[in-house]
Amino acid sequence: MRVEALLNTDSGGCTPDSGRQVEAAIQEHFQPCFKPDALLHEVSEAAPTITYVTTKTLLPTLKTRIAHAKTYAAAHPENSDEDKLMIIGGGDGSLRDAAALLSEHGWSLGVLPMGTINIVARDLCLPLDPVEAVACLAQGVDVPTDLGEINGIPFISHVAVGVHAWVVRHRSLQEKLQKQNRFWAMAKAWLRAFRYAKPLKLLLELDEEAKKIRSPLLIIANNGFSSDSRFLPQRTHLDRGELVVYVVEAETRLRFALMVAAALSGRWSDNPLMKAYSAKKAQITKKGETIRVAMDGDVQRLTLPLTVKSRPQALTLRVPQDWYAKAKSNGHL
Repeated sequence: MRVEALLNTDSGGCTPDSGRQVEAAIQEHFQPCFKPDALLHEVSEAAPTITYVTTKTLLPTLKTRIAHAKTYAAAHPENSDEDKLMIIGGGDGSLRDAAALLSEHGWSLGVLPMGTINIVARDLCLPLDPVEAVACLAQGVDVPTDLGEINGIPFISHVAVGVHAWVVRHRSLQEKLQKQNRFWAMAKAWLRAFRYAKPLKLLLELDEEAKKIRSPLLIIANNGFSSDSRFLPQRTHLDRGELVVYVVEAETRLRFALMVAAALSGRWSDNPLMKAYSAKKAQITKKGETIRVAMDGDVQRLTLPLTVKSRPQALTLRVPQDWYAKAKSNGHL
């Protein structure tokens, strides 16, 4: 197996100290998997397989590492069929950016939780301590999972329009302008959202069915959230090839606050203020040319209409053995 690791220093959990600890853990658990760099294969010194990047340099560096691996495989045909694992240390946005490229080139994605929310790591029940997560990845299992896609852009967990996109955007602005802690910035953004956010008038098309809705929050999950999920939702299934659309039917601030309180207590599936619909493809239309969309924790402004679909088993994820065994026994894989 060939193993590479990219650690995003822009992520909230990637400090100089944590970076050194993670680097030591990767060296300890994956040392037998390290391969020389293709451009240095005639030199006795191995190329670094742990690379520090920023959000801006993550994708260019990832492309370079994949290209080097291909060159090495061409020079060593005996290794051309080996498994390849790319460990990405960062937040959910870093994972999303890497996922599509890795899926195109046949690499598995190893999730190293070094962000703020770490939704994908929570889906996999990975330890949120990055050093402990490295040990789980070393003993993990590679599993084909679905990717979502919105207007051609891949995502791993979910996308959202309405108040959630508003909250994520304002949280990011507060972090940059006021240098605030991310959790405090998120709390302030939610408080402002209760005051200023307004319901959106949307046309929602699910496969062949169209619905006119008025909602402050619409979430489309790449496979649905567990009924046991609390405020930070977790997905039980990762490979059903379906989208689950959650529509919040709360047009007043009071009803929206009641819905959030119910979600905090774990009432997702039986919440009367939230409707869930399953589909293979969804399209969202509203007045205007663009709309802000939250995708795995980041916000982008996309052109309308929004077209969302599933890419079944497009991404191979390295999952913990315990999670894999439990998912198999429960029929989730």
